[in-house]
Amino acid sequence: MGVPYRSSGGKAVGGVLAVLAVIGLATPIAAQSVELRFPVQGARAAWIAESLGDAIPETTIEFTGPSFKFPLSGAGDKARLFVWDKTTGNIAQRPTKGLSGRWEVKPEEATHLAQVKVKVEHEGKPVGAASIVLADPKRKATVILDPSMQGTGTFVAVAPGPARVTVTYTSEGRTKTTPAQVFELALKRSDPVPTLSVSIPDPVSTATPVAKEEGSPKVEAPKGASTPWFANVLGYLMALAAAGGAGYLILLYVKRNPERVAQQLGKVGVKIPTSDDPLVLTAEEPDAPSPTFAKPEPPQPILLDDAKPTPLAATPAPIASVPTPVQHRLILPSGHPFVLEEGTTTVGREFASTLAFGDESSVSRRHAQLVRSAGLVTVRDLGSRNGTFVNGVKVDGDIPLRPGDFLQFGTVRCRYEV
Repeated sequence: MGVPYRSSGGKAVGGVLAVLAVIGLATPIAAQSVELRFPVQGARAAWIAESLGDAIPETTIEFTGPSFKFPLSGAGDKARLFVWDKTTGNIAQRPTKGLSGRWEVKPEEATHLAQVKVKVEHEGKPVGAASIVLADPKRKATVILDPSMQGTGTFVAVAPGPARVTVTYTSEGRTKTTPAQVFELALKRSDPVPTLSVSIPDPVSTATPVAKEEGSPKVEAPKGASTPWFANVLGYLMALAAAGGAGYLILLYVKRNPERVAQQLGKVGVKIPTSDDPLVLTAEEPDAPSPTFAKPEPPQPILLDDAKPTPLAATPAPIASVPTPVQHRLILPSGHPFVLEEGTTTVGREFASTLAFGDESSVSRRHAQLVRSAGLVTVRDLGSRNGTFVNGVKVDGDIPLRPGDFLQFGTVRCRYEV
């Protein structure tokens, strides 16, 4: 739960805390606030919650100065203080319990990326409807796309490391899921809000930009002006009275002129039933036959033959143990493993690659590819600018890998394991 304050400074909040301390509803001021200090000035937001959750609270305290006094009153024992640096796009956090005095918020204290966007396209157009799943090293989150989102889903509080993205969509009446794409997300990056791109080759519905309505300008009421509530109620009652009066006049006219009304309705094919009609039963007809119902027959008993005893089966044979599949993995610079699936894995700087290093300038857009087939993994350079190396030797052609080999894409170094 976020803090129900929103302020660009600490004067108003400090005044409230001072009043509470005087009347005895708060502990001393030093224990009810913490001074946040930053190396440089910038746009930031802070809030208190027990966990990051799936969304950044709408009620956050925003500030821009190099320091800010944040109120801690009302924070529970499990609460944490989150600070979002909008310049770097990262979030730092600390428990509020025992937090008082001053907190020098350093960039290396960042634990999560505040926002990560995933853009889903088909032939360069945004996909209208799909389900995006992003799994980081700590959790998995899902965003459902609709046409208003223009093919882009936003994930919050993403842990750094490999982010595995899959997209589920409908094409020609069939539900399909894209192969998993892995993007390496780092806390040090050029874009505060990185955008990951996923392309769908199958035909799918795409979102079209919402056209702005043209015509006469919309006339808005002056600011501060509003319709009194009693005027709304009075208008509603007047409308009901008018409708009731019209209905009463119509009934009165029908009652006084029944023959004329029946004649006019008969011209349009509508007949008013009377007591002379044979299908009309009224209260003055005591001889009208009442429906009768046949008495249901009692249910017949179900007779079953004596069941023959089922012979006991012989002792079942022991189930053979299923061998654990071998995992071929790359240990990334962050220390997280990346599983090499059967088939081809592309490595590069562009986010359309299976394994993408988006902020590494030494990695080419399409740098190399790894092929796993029949329990063997080979690496091939795709004409990269800075080359691909295995144990320090530049790759020329298809090179098979052995467990423990070191792969280097530009300046990015990984280790191959089985």
